[in-house]
Amino acid sequence: MNDVTHSQNAVQVWLGNFISAQHASELERVRQIRGVHPRCLYLFTRQGSGGFTPLYSVEQQAFCQFLAHRGCVLSSLLFGYSLSMAYRESRRIICVVSAYQYVFWGIEGMLQCSLDQDFLSHIAPLLDDPLLYLLCEFLLHKRQALGFEQHQYHPVVEFCQALTLNTSTASKLH
Repeated sequence: MNDVTHSQNAVQVWLGNFISAQHASELERVRQIRGVHPRCLYLFTRQGSGGFTPLYSVEQQAFCQFLAHRGCVLSSLLFGYSLSMAYRESRRIICVVSAYQYVFWGIEGMLQCSLDQDFLSHIAPLLDDPLLYLLCEFLLHKRQALGFEQHQYHPVVEFCQALTLNTSTASKLH
């Protein structure tokens, strides 16, 4: 008798090949700006100048993923959210498992830097942004649906639970 059971591993989505030379040079330009926290590079790019807004194209996703892999917390959050099906359809890549992972890593990065006043001064507007609440809701909902129960008592999940129960929790970070 054949064994028809199988397991599926998460496949990491890499869009870095979609970034333009212009985006790569912009990253280098932003990294040279004095006073820019390395975990907040996105805010100082042309794409990030519009604030903490959802991504609607593969090119935007690729740039955010590129920055996320260089430690940018906000890019990790936005890229992760863009991989989800949580907002209107557009020309972007969807991969819910990777979405969960990037959102998780982004919130984990926020928590790791929560005592860094320079970091907090850069992300202060995000802490009151409704998108942070939506990211936490997404993470909590998908944690169970995707089988990430090992994260049940992780500080990221506890932060998201607290935030979704009491939206003023985020303000306590700063």
